[in-house]
Amino acid sequence: MKAALLIVGLGLGLVGCAGDGVDSDASSGSVPAVEVPVQTGVKGQFEKFIALVDGLPEDVRGTPDIRREEWTAGMKANLIGAGEVFLPEAEKLLADAWDLGEFDYSAINSEAEEEELEWLSAQMSNSARAKVGSKFLMALSEAAEEGGSYDLSARAIAANRKLSERLLGSNRVLIENLVALAISSISERTARLIAVKGSFGEAEFKILQGVDKDYRKALADALRSEWTGGLIPYLEKAKLPETGELAGAKFDQEATLAFAKQYIAVALEEVEGTGLSLDKANQLLEEFLGEIPEDAEEKWLKDQPNGYGKALILDSLPVFGQALSATVKSEASEGLTEVVLAAQRGLAETGKLPETVADLRKFGLKDGVVDPYTGKNFGYDPVRGVAWSVGPDGVDDGGLDKAEDWSERAKDRVVRVK
Repeated sequence: MKAALLIVGLGLGLVGCAGDGVDSDASSGSVPAVEVPVQTGVKGQFEKFIALVDGLPEDVRGTPDIRREEWTAGMKANLIGAGEVFLPEAEKLLADAWDLGEFDYSAINSEAEEEELEWLSAQMSNSARAKVGSKFLMALSEAAEEGGSYDLSARAIAANRKLSERLLGSNRVLIENLVALAISSISERTARLIAVKGSFGEAEFKILQGVDKDYRKALADALRSEWTGGLIPYLEKAKLPETGELAGAKFDQEATLAFAKQYIAVALEEVEGTGLSLDKANQLLEEFLGEIPEDAEEKWLKDQPNGYGKALILDSLPVFGQALSATVKSEASEGLTEVVLAAQRGLAETGKLPETVADLRKFGLKDGVVDPYTGKNFGYDPVRGVAWSVGPDGVDDGGLDKAEDWSERAKDRVVRVK
């Protein structure tokens, strides 16, 4: 099924881009020049960036993370050496918007499943390599900060943010947008940690605060493209399978199409409105699917009225709720980063942390920067030196969780400001 194939592809894309680098016994040494193939036009910039990532020394590319204690000073020196070549070239490629083009749904057909998977795999491979470049920029920023090169550190973070912005602006496939959210999360966390332990001056702060992103619009654009460009045309042509577990199931194509269109309209309205939940869309989904037993899903669906239609919807829609959660989480992460930067600017200028969120706004925190889970100010306690978002449950627990613990068990999303 095409819809199922796309969801499998999205799942693989997230798994393929989420892991850390592989351990390596790297040492310092000369860094070869990065050769970038000659291409023309804006559309080639993403491919140029991927070539730039591939041109990194193998030991650096395989281990773009410097926070492990066993890593040597030589590895950090190698990171800086590679960064001297990589960063200026990356900044050039990130200077203009990328046009990666629309996702070509017409290339997917039910008669060439192996080719489809290879094609999707190629898309995901580029996304995964983009994240490797992101992790390298993160590692470079941390190594530069540790060595006192604060401007270089800030430039690396700014490039990382710009990378996520460029991917968010792409309509190629939703995978690109989800990878962009992961990249943004990396750069925001690095910006917070470096701001807290670094000695940034005014120029570095300006570099860090120079990028604005509209996560919700980017997600809504990607959802609209995925749903209207892929799902609806597929449902219009869908036919009952002649073989397999669902062969002979009931299929009300008209009702399935009508529901999909209703769900899409409601979901997009929620995303482009508050962007905080898919409560209405999820309620519609639950009403359409009913109570599906986990241990006998396909057998149960086969016996249901419109069981095949339910199977198609089940394969196609729930994953986008995960994308929304990632989007709002990234928005909260960026907002908290701006709180930290304002707090550190206040500390640098006055010798003490600002006392209230209102005082933070005197040091560069914009009025529109609020907790996306509440629409109100982030939590802030200068005495304890923390700021926090209330998280998905919408309940303010006082920011008592461990800083930078964004796991599901954490009630609030807490960051350190000193």
